[in-house]
Amino acid sequence: MPSPLFEIIELFNRRQLAAPQRLMPRRSLNEHVLKSSSPVPVILATDISTKVLKKAVNGIYPLKALEKLDKSLLKRYFLKGKNSNNGIVKLKKDIVNMVTFKRLNLMDNFHFQKGFDVIFCRNVMIYFDTVTRQDIVRKFYGMINPGGCLIIGHSESLNGIQHSFNYIQPTIYRK
Repeated sequence: MPSPLFEIIELFNRRQLAAPQRLMPRRSLNEHVLKSSSPVPVILATDISTKVLKKAVNGIYPLKALEKLDKSLLKRYFLKGKNSNNGIVKLKKDIVNMVTFKRLNLMDNFHFQKGFDVIFCRNVMIYFDTVTRQDIVRKFYGMINPGGCLIIGHSESLNGIQHSFNYIQPTIYRK
């Protein structure tokens, strides 16, 4: 489900999470992303499953799957289906165009050329043992730009593993 991106947008907008200055000087994240003349941010969406990636590329979801998403966000970022597509929503093209979809196995070495301002890894690490989680978090730390954030799932924690992140609030850690 695409809601983690919108969660972080809202945290930045409500000033509950300080934005890295080089990314968004004095503007909300959605203003930067959707209205700025600045270069369009790069969003890399990964999964180990090509089936999941194919669904994500289409950006089409049953409206019921997004019922917990704030209505203003739904209106702002999605198009509602009509007639035979009633009950279906599609992510707006300007958002989809910012995203590159790639297959990634977290067990493999990462081969990215640039660092990331935010990494979302939600409800994935719960399936790994402590040693593997620690290795994944170490790789994430190496790929996050200074001041950037790691966002994990609500059922996850970095407790019990060694890491260099600073705790911000539940599920959010900063380099």
